[in-house]
Amino acid sequence: MNNSNSFDLVNNELFDFDINDPMFDFDIDDPMFDFMDQAGDVGPGISESLLPGLYTSPCMQHLLSPSPENAPALNAGNTNIHLGDSVTSDPVSASPSISVLNASNNDSPTNPHVLSDRFTSFQPTIHASQNPLFPTQSVRPRAAKRTLDPAQSYTMNEAKAAKQQKAMLLKQDLILLLEDYEAKIEALSEKHSTKVKYIKHLATTVSGLKNKRAPGRMQVLLHIKAQEVNGVLPVGQKLKVPALRKLVEDDEELLELSGEKLEQAKREVNEKRMLSTCGTRPNIISVVKDYSATTQRIKKEFDFLHLRTGAVGFGILAPGSSDDRGRPTWFVSGDSSVEFVRKHLNMTMWDLLGQFELWASARQSERPGTIIELQTWCSDIIASGLRHILSNKTSKMNYVNYHQKIVAKSHVRLIGLPQLPVFMDAKGPVQPFTIKDLPTLEALHTVLQCGTCHWVRMSQDDIAEHSEWLKTQVPKERAVRSDKGQKRGSRKQTASNGEHDARSSKRKRTDTHPILASRRQCTLKTTRIGQAVGSRKSRVLKQLPPQQRSHPLVQESDEDEDSDGQGSGSGSDEN
Repeated sequence: MNNSNSFDLVNNELFDFDINDPMFDFDIDDPMFDFMDQAGDVGPGISESLLPGLYTSPCMQHLLSPSPENAPALNAGNTNIHLGDSVTSDPVSASPSISVLNASNNDSPTNPHVLSDRFTSFQPTIHASQNPLFPTQSVRPRAAKRTLDPAQSYTMNEAKAAKQQKAMLLKQDLILLLEDYEAKIEALSEKHSTKVKYIKHLATTVSGLKNKRAPGRMQVLLHIKAQEVNGVLPVGQKLKVPALRKLVEDDEELLELSGEKLEQAKREVNEKRMLSTCGTRPNIISVVKDYSATTQRIKKEFDFLHLRTGAVGFGILAPGSSDDRGRPTWFVSGDSSVEFVRKHLNMTMWDLLGQFELWASARQSERPGTIIELQTWCSDIIASGLRHILSNKTSKMNYVNYHQKIVAKSHVRLIGLPQLPVFMDAKGPVQPFTIKDLPTLEALHTVLQCGTCHWVRMSQDDIAEHSEWLKTQVPKERAVRSDKGQKRGSRKQTASNGEHDARSSKRKRTDTHPILASRRQCTLKTTRIGQAVGSRKSRVLKQLPPQQRSHPLVQESDEDEDSDGQGSGSGSDEN
């Protein structure tokens, strides 16, 4: 038997190896050799049901994916074994099911498709790229995977064992504490003649509805120290909270921080929290994870709310564009919600979800609004938001005197506008109708429509601060009248003056031009003759009985009218 062989792997590359290499030290008890007891031969006797265990065994995985240290030791050989659909001289590779190995290596880290897929997963998302004015979260750098030597591995294993032993001791002490706790609870129930359940209820009752805590002094100091220390350290070596807390306690200068700097640091902590809560995700992987986790949480909240209160409802979620990888889903609370969709919307929940997903994917290709439309939409959103927060349907937005008439008088303000001169000036928000740039209007409409820019009520501190700011502003001077310094008469009119003006305004019309005068006279004569003829004809027709016309579409000519007029006139004279 030759000590060197040649294998043709999935990528049709020949690797030379030595059969005495340690990488081929197989264990006979490995599951990959179970087929030898049943089939008796290595070749065509391999059962189809045994192949998955053969390919997933540690030895075969070691054979198919040799380590980089063992790869250079491969030498030239004689026997060619082609893993795949190639024709080989080895009976094991002649099995028709051996092509499964190709499929098993499709998920290999060296597969170019997998590499390209992983590369595109870290590209910026469509949501973040289409909304550059939104605050975007920064990509968290990851430390490179370290290779441990035997000494480090031994140290880590020892630390892991010590940690497990420590956790076991804590669990035992906790069991003893609970036993002592139960004994004391029973003693209290006997002493005060109450039930054990009632005492446990009093001892463990806490409110689950709490407001989010504002950052405390220690949290702010930790934030300052983390920016100072961890800002220069590489990834993987940054200090944790216990180490930072110890540094803060040893820093006397930091502990004596002034109030202004402390308040500024609190605002930075709040901004960081808001960025983590409302900032757009930087890559597709984080978008998918956030989408899936939030969807599951919404489903649970729907179910729990239905169980607690009996409320019913339904909801649907779909990705914002066709490039996102989130899976559209729907959720209901109560069976009646599905019946409502089936009866009143005449469709199933899956049909509704499909139509909503199609709309969400196709709305990106809709015709963008024109400049006039965007100006109108932005102005309407701002005005409607002001009317809603003031609960007054007649309230109107005042862009010129925004600080005096809106903020100081109504104690509300518009927040969330990008801090750019095109959106905000010294007077306040810029009127949308003064913006003529289409991309700027689209950005303004986006922040207004998604709720980033909205109206809020001011606190007492904000009101006092704004009042002090208004006192420092120089009021705008009124424009000087054009008739300043001239004597103006009384605006009141007497009755005689009014009658005189009315008489003087009625003037007779005079046509000085001879042609215009002749035309006017002809028009008056024609009008008088037509009125006279029409009046005589109407008097005669009133005296005659009604007759049915043979052909109503035939119109009488002017000559017939003249003859009828003369005849009726003569008849009237005779009578």
